[in-house]
Amino acid sequence: MPSSTPSSHRARSLRPRRALARLAPIVAVAALFSTLPALAQTDEIDRAKQEREATRAEAAALAADLDPLLARDAELEAAVESLELHVATQQAKLDAIQQSLAVSRAEADVAAERVVAMQLEIGRIRAALMARAVEAYVSPDSQRVDVILTSDDVTVAAHKRALLDTISTNEADLIDQLRAAEDQLADLAAEADATVARVREEEAGEADQLVALEQALADERRVRVALEARIATLEAEIDALEAEEEAITGLITGLIADEEARVAAEAEARRRAEEQRRLAEQAERNRGGDDERNGGGDAEPEVPTPEPLPPPESSGGLTWPTSGVVTSGFGPRWGRMHNGIDIAAGAGTPIYAAQAGTVVQAAPYGGYGNMIVIDHGSGFTTVYAHLSEFHVSAGTSVGRGSQIGAMGCTGSCTGTHLHFETRVNGIPQDPMLYL
Repeated sequence: MPSSTPSSHRARSLRPRRALARLAPIVAVAALFSTLPALAQTDEIDRAKQEREATRAEAAALAADLDPLLARDAELEAAVESLELHVATQQAKLDAIQQSLAVSRAEADVAAERVVAMQLEIGRIRAALMARAVEAYVSPDSQRVDVILTSDDVTVAAHKRALLDTISTNEADLIDQLRAAEDQLADLAAEADATVARVREEEAGEADQLVALEQALADERRVRVALEARIATLEAEIDALEAEEEAITGLITGLIADEEARVAAEAEARRRAEEQRRLAEQAERNRGGDDERNGGGDAEPEVPTPEPLPPPESSGGLTWPTSGVVTSGFGPRWGRMHNGIDIAAGAGTPIYAAQAGTVVQAAPYGGYGNMIVIDHGSGFTTVYAHLSEFHVSAGTSVGRGSQIGAMGCTGSCTGTHLHFETRVNGIPQDPMLYL
């Protein structure tokens, strides 16, 4: 059988490659169709994750912009929760980037090793070709042909010719190997460069994500510190007010009793005065009757008895005592009972009577600071605490919406605000039920 030439070897080796090349698009399309449901599901999950992350980021941005001084307790708590979720999201993204970066770095190391190995292989092939070139220079092919032509033995000549063909084929194979190795080296170098570029991009992403995480942590710390400060100061205020709760209940009960006694005394005085006036009028009428019987003057017209005074205004339907933000509500707050609501605004903000009534207290009172108590009748009172100044005094009758003082931070307080209470017979009630 004749020996195969290098070109025939290359043709046979190319046929499987060309078949694979024709088959590759078909395999790729089939694989694509087989993975379409999985890809669609993955895309849906990715979209849901992105929407969730966008919602969390928006909530975190709003929380970061929250003014801790004017925020409600619930708003501060919700802000801390939103920022904690945002921090967790940023940390998860950083972890994912770092994991991907570790994989990319490992791939870059492998790519670099493959490039080095291919460079060594190319060096080996080139060395082999160089050795063949040196051998050809020392023993040219013409000499080999002379040896074959001058040989008397045809068999020996045939063997020598076969040997020369083998040498030529090996040299051609080495050249093919060198070209293939150089092409492969170029591909490996390109792959290594792409991997290095991906590593650098991921490193930049890691740096950006670290900045985002630090910002998220800073925002979370700022709001958390504000919340903890709010808790601490409010607990201190509530503790101070709780210590005086029994005393202020007794004080308000006594003030109400005193006011009711005063009102009763005034009513009794009016009744007696009215009774005296009525008796005097009756006596005058009697004298007039005697005069008429005796031929006297005309009788005076009868004076009607005055109607009784109307009852005090209802305790419901209070107007807001000031403008501002309700930062703390009525009820349990972080393990303490808050007996009113806190309304925060700037220092000096006017404070108004929530309903018509009589001022029964306008003086400093322990943790309440400058405090005003207004009696609205029927055992219903309103309390205004931490005022910076008084515009009324005890015994003053005030109308609904009359200014009685200004907002401040006297006594035990959590910053400039009004502590507003509504009480029935001295017992605290939720002001939101009446406002």
